[in-house]
Amino acid sequence: MIQNLFIARDPDSKYPSWQAKIPTKSGNFYLSIVAGPHQYSTPKEFVDTSKYTEVELAIFRMDGEWATKEEASPVFPIIEEGEYAFWEEGSRSAVFPYVDIELIDKVVEAL
Repeated sequence: MIQNLFIARDPDSKYPSWQAKIPTKSGNFYLSIVAGPHQYSTPKEFVDTSKYTEVELAIFRMDGEWATKEEASPVFPIIEEGEYAFWEEGSRSAVFPYVDIELIDKVVEAL
């Protein structure tokens, strides 16, 4: 349930947003989930967490490094319209925009 996902307001952002870090089933990765006016989430405003239907999802290794495309590949069939974003030249990041909140548990189980 979305209320249980978002545990803190992002303290480092000048714009209000919600964030959560959720470990995956294997314990090898964690999901970074954010929602708010400047994230890939719906609605695109700062509202009560129960109002979000889609969130921005990123996948990290437990050491804080981005998951590689190969490491993140088990979630591709779950998040059919996800994208693998390139943030900096030569740096790939497993970021998925507008992920239906109903899929979060499946992603946790897949990794």
